[in-house]
Amino acid sequence: MCVEEVRKSVGNNPVFIVDTLTKSTHFLAIREDYKMERLARLYIDEIVARHGLPVSIISDQDGRLTLSEHTIKTLEDMLRPCVIDFGGSWDTHLPLAEFTYNNSYHSNIRCAPSKALYGRKCRKSSKRQEIFKKSYADSRRKTLEFEVGDQLLLKVSH
Repeated sequence: MCVEEVRKSVGNNPVFIVDTLTKSTHFLAIREDYKMERLARLYIDEIVARHGLPVSIISDQDGRLTLSEHTIKTLEDMLRPCVIDFGGSWDTHLPLAEFTYNNSYHSNIRCAPSKALYGRKCRKSSKRQEIFKKSYADSRRKTLEFEVGDQLLLKVSH
């Protein structure tokens, strides 16, 4: 990973680590009472073992963050319908949210983060992952109703 961002939100304590080059993300659940040794072990096990040592780290205290708020909103939007549809606690759905996020197209890198990182998308998703993606997509859809005579602007792509 080139440069990473670490973000901890208040309350439920999700942490996400983003490679700012590929936009690939790891979502981790921690508790405020974790000791430094446990946090270091989690970081080594989940990040360093997969990607090596980072070149630099940008924390949520840094004024240069531009990705964090968007990622937090996306994570919330993904977890909300998942918890409603599948039940349980939000943290049990983090691995599925991470998989979906990393295999979804990102316009700023013009591909999925997993493709940018590994040169290909991850394996085909399971039935549960497809349901998760559908649930997430459905939560963002708006029902529109039109009257006869309403004017619409349509965009057609080839």
